[in-house]
Amino acid sequence: MASTDANGYWDTGFQAAQFGDGTATALLVSGFTGAVGNDIDANNDGVIDNVLWTAILDDVAVADGGSSDYTYSTSTLQATTPGGSGTVGGASRLPNSTDTNTTDDWTRNDFDGAGIPALDPGSPALFEAENTRGAENAEAVPSVLPGPLINEFVFDHLGVDTEEYIEIAGSINSEYSRFSLLAIEGAITPTVEITPLQGIITRVYGIGTTNGEGTYNIELDTDEFDFDTVTLLLVQDFAGALGDDIDTDNDGNIDTVLWTNIADDVALTNGNPANTTYSAVVLDNTFGTGGSTPRGASRIPNATDTDNTSDWTENDFDGFGLPGFTGSPSPTEANNTPDAANTIPSATAPEWLGYNDSWNTATNWSTGAVPTSLDDVLIPAAPVGGTQPVLDVNAAVDTLNIEAGASLDLATFSLTAESGVTNEGTLRQTQAATAVNTPVTFLNIQNIAGDTDQYFGVIVTPTASSLGNVTVSVEGNQPYCDSELATLLSRCFEIVPQSVQSADIRFYYEQAEQNGQPANDLRLWLFGSSPWLNGSSTDIYTYSEAGTSCASAYCSFTADEVTQYGQMTGGVYNIFVWLGYTADWNDPANWSIGSIPTLGDTVMISGTAVGGNMPVLDGAANANDLNLEIGATIDLNGFTLTVQGNLDNSGTLTVGNGTLAVNGNVSN
Repeated sequence: MASTDANGYWDTGFQAAQFGDGTATALLVSGFTGAVGNDIDANNDGVIDNVLWTAILDDVAVADGGSSDYTYSTSTLQATTPGGSGTVGGASRLPNSTDTNTTDDWTRNDFDGAGIPALDPGSPALFEAENTRGAENAEAVPSVLPGPLINEFVFDHLGVDTEEYIEIAGSINSEYSRFSLLAIEGAITPTVEITPLQGIITRVYGIGTTNGEGTYNIELDTDEFDFDTVTLLLVQDFAGALGDDIDTDNDGNIDTVLWTNIADDVALTNGNPANTTYSAVVLDNTFGTGGSTPRGASRIPNATDTDNTSDWTENDFDGFGLPGFTGSPSPTEANNTPDAANTIPSATAPEWLGYNDSWNTATNWSTGAVPTSLDDVLIPAAPVGGTQPVLDVNAAVDTLNIEAGASLDLATFSLTAESGVTNEGTLRQTQAATAVNTPVTFLNIQNIAGDTDQYFGVIVTPTASSLGNVTVSVEGNQPYCDSELATLLSRCFEIVPQSVQSADIRFYYEQAEQNGQPANDLRLWLFGSSPWLNGSSTDIYTYSEAGTSCASAYCSFTADEVTQYGQMTGGVYNIFVWLGYTADWNDPANWSIGSIPTLGDTVMISGTAVGGNMPVLDGAANANDLNLEIGATIDLNGFTLTVQGNLDNSGTLTVGNGTLAVNGNVSN
């Protein structure tokens, strides 16, 4: 490096194709003694073992998501970094020079080149930085930001109004802190206030970050909204304050503009012509059931915005969808859906009848019609016709509920679900996985827009050769996947490839299916004639979660180089399963974990061990809990077997002149 300029900056100058777009780490060091081409990680384990400098002054890394890639910085920008998608192509510290040694210091630069002379003006967007070579870093600020919508409101419902709210809709997981929601009084004689307050800002609500469905909920106090007439304005860069008057002469026109832009607006009124509104979209006393100021409404379909009253549908006043309310849902009303996509009840929910397996046959449905994206679909365990459905077209539903014991085979088609999927039974899909190192996604059910995952199964990546057609089945929310073992995820997988070749497999599960398992320490169980622990032939695993909890909407773990297939799931790696390659109890190779059980370990002897041999003691042996399955045997051969906990013996235990010591309970 050379000297900084008068403003304290030094840069490389514009370079042409000098940096790739894959995983890389940038180190700012002092006292460098190496050269281009030197290897600082000779054994490729992700740890620097060849230090060629006096000190690391700063560092940052970019990762492209490759499972075998390493970075050498605590600040690694992933493809999930806000402000865009894919590998980060450029980033800036915001505020300028911020350094907390975390990824929060960094903001993606505008990929289209805002600030670069040859590419300016680019397409600067919200939550991006300008490209500011040789100058102070700055946020890229469009003149008018893409704004969210006022998507739903409930100001009055059956009983005491304890569940009032306003819902904002935008892009998923997006931050909207530059927007504010204003409530503008419009009644000449307000219900609550004692003097006319037309045009007065009576409420100001900041907007935060939307959730995985793209909604942000403003929870209100009990009876917070009690207005004859009110206008809701969703504005950008609000510069005013509570109590400001935007209509000083009370003529229904905005005189004082306290914002950059109005992103959305809607007004509610009891129909009094003396009252004022400040929106072209006015829901009055004729809206819905009518007779008063509208009490609650939703945009139907969700987030529809044509700037007309027809965008809005009255919510169920009796509270369907609100906590503690039964409600009285009707197809002519919207459900109350705080912090979730807006929906209306189906007139009749289609239920699968199953006279044959064709999804696209109308007579297989209780409604006499094939379901659409507006329908809540039920697949029962025992349909009238006795046959479970198979997709024979690309299909769409609003919600999908597969009962325990029921199944749905997607075959080679796709399914979308607008509002959710509940799988208590089995989902199945067949796809080709033929290209090496090319991931193939199974059972990823999204909404029609493709921006919300409603269900996620597995991703299979062949690593050596084609797997041919692969069939993946997922049983969801199961008590456990095999009667022998309970310490497992409550989601069961079955993967059957046409050709048995190695593959990296990423397994997805929901928080409700975690079953107490550590999200950052799962291993793959494979079930055959005997359970086979450690489904990864390399014992290499990666995890979506850094801690033990499943904090993501869909959590996952990846097992590298899986070479055996069938029924499988994830669980803790702490049960000693007898493999039986020889009869020697004290040979670590005969145990699934690769070591000999101690008094603290749970031991299971299957009746059909992988190696075909049953254990014979050649010295003292120990276990905490010991489970002998039907057909399993243990010969003490004159030695002592100590079971610190419980013995569950469904097999044959030959004591002879040996000693069996059980400190817990014995069951047969």
